[in-house]
Amino acid sequence: MASQLHELSERPPRYITKEEAALINSENIDDLQIYRASLWAREKIEIIPLARELLAVEYELLSIDQRLAAKIAKYGPRTTLAGQKRSQHWCKEREWYAKMAAIPDGPFLRGMDLWRSTPKWYMHPVLVQDCAGRGGCCGRKCGCCLRRHDSSVTKLTAGHCTLECSCCEQVRDFELTSSQKKDMKELFDLRVDTWYSYRILLASSQGLTFEDLVEPLDLVEEGSDTGTEATEVTEGGYVSVSGKV
Repeated sequence: MASQLHELSERPPRYITKEEAALINSENIDDLQIYRASLWAREKIEIIPLARELLAVEYELLSIDQRLAAKIAKYGPRTTLAGQKRSQHWCKEREWYAKMAAIPDGPFLRGMDLWRSTPKWYMHPVLVQDCAGRGGCCGRKCGCCLRRHDSSVTKLTAGHCTLECSCCEQVRDFELTSSQKKDMKELFDLRVDTWYSYRILLASSQGLTFEDLVEPLDLVEEGSDTGTEATEVTEGGYVSVSGKV
């Protein structure tokens, strides 16, 4: 993490203010991310709607990946349905790139780059709680979300459960209808301007919460069976990220 901060500090001044550079050099990640948020919140180009669109596409990528995994498990890797899902996944990745490219260079993207340089950034408590609340695997002890980092098709599909998660379907013991899926998607639509979508946006893109009382990287939750050497448990039961991130 220190090397990444040093690299950022050497970028041309037109990209980074003196205050931001000082925070980068201080390695105070919490204050750095909060400062960046104060900058992009005031930018003339409205960042939040663009970011919401990006997160919505990421959710759709997760859905395709999880549905693909379910089809392969049921019918094998060469099923026609699996081929269709791979095609959808490829097209959706191009859409993700277009959404990302629409966000102007600046403090928002720098904050997102830094936060997501942590491999399991999506295990932020806000996102873990959200997964559990939506009926996902984080509400159980199966560990599917934690392992998804290693088993996903691409880094864009490492994340939490969608309505297509086969493990969640097995636990529910029923398959959602198209109408039910539509209702659930509307209920948790990240494109809509709500406190829910903003809370998810802050945690997912910047590692921040509304309160911002603790350093974001100290909030990444790890399972006991991950075997990673880049973490150590702190007194609060969270994990402090150190070494390789």
